[in-house]
Amino acid sequence: MTDATLSNVFWGHSAGVLVLSASGLLWRSRTTESQKKLVKDDIVTLLWTPVGPKTHHVKVYQKGGKYVRFTGLK
Repeated sequence: MTDATLSNVFWGHSAGVLVLSASGLLWRSRTTESQKKLVKDDIVTLLWTPVGPKTHHVKVYQKGGKYVRFTGLK
């Protein structure tokens, strides 16, 4: 699988870049350059939800019941 990069994706109120790869997900903040990783072995479910004609949210459930929501995907 080749990496896919999505720009202007929000984690909370911070805009960033989301990279989908064979090893999992990587989100990098545009303002602080901080990174957050979700390893594929920790991902239980990934839900892709349309919230408008061209806008989506992705909710990623992890082991232990925690989840992360990415918003603003177009």
